[in-house]
Parts: sequence; C-alpha cells; structure tokens
Amino acid sequence: MKNYYIVKNKNDKTITYLEYDKLTGYDITPKKVKIKDAIDVNKMIIINPSMIEKTVTKKIDLKFARLLKFINVVFTTEDDSGEGYRQALTEITKLRLEVFVKYREYLKKDQLNMLDKKLNILEREAGVRLLYLQQANNKNNDLDTKGERRSR
Repeated sequence: MKNYYIVKNKNDKTITYLEYDKLTGYDITPKKVKIKDAIDVNKMIIINPSMIEKTVTKKIDLKFARLLKFINVVFTTEDDSGEGYRQALTEITKLRLEVFVKYREYLKKDQLNMLDKKLNILEREAGVRLLYLQQANNKNNDLDTKGERRSR
C-alpha cells in the first residue's frame, strides 16, 4: 500500500514522510472513480481542523435536510396508524446519536447545541402529533364500544 501526501504548493520539490499510524484527523472513504487511468483511493485523512469542520458540517446538513424532507412527507400525509410518526421519531433519534457519537469531537459546542435544539423541536412536534392521533383513536374506540353496549 502506498501513501501519498498532497501539498498545495506545487513548486516545493521536497519529499515529506508522515507517520500515518500516529496521524489523527477525520477519515473519509471517497467514492469509487470509474474513469480509466484514475487513481483509486481507499481512505483519506483530513488533518486541517477548519476543513474537517466544513466537511462534517456539510455532511450533517445533508442528513438533516433528508430528515426534514422525510418528516415533511410524514406530516403532510394522513396516517391513522401513527406508524409514520413513530418512524420519524426513530430517524430523529438515529441522527442525534450519530452526531453525538461520530461527529461530536469535530464540531463546536454551539453547533451541537443548535442541532440538538432543532432535533428537539422536530421530536416534540412528532411526539405531540402521535399522542394526538393515539388519543383520537382511543376516543373513537371508546365511542364504538359504548355504542355497542347501548344497542343491546
């Protein structure tokens, strides 16, 4: 396995060796390139803290945007079973855990707090809608059972 070090300054003719085992940073597995005569890269390590922060922020923003689209679809569709709300709550919990386990060390505290507040708002709204739906179903079930008792 060959290791390469990419340098921005192309006029620099020195060879730099890095101890990759001791190198800390953010690991990325890039997409497979289907171009002929291209370099196939299995793993990249980003060392620059500002670039790590930008990369992680972009990744989290994409996941949050997908979650918002999913929740928007769930909120706009009529679902009497509440399964969509339960799935939305599960997805919110998954994203929260992923952010706090994988990306906590790469983000600032204010970014984590802001994301947590956004997820709390979505979770609260989905929970309220699920609770309202459950109460409405319980009320309908109670009316159905009372109506059956009166007809006897």
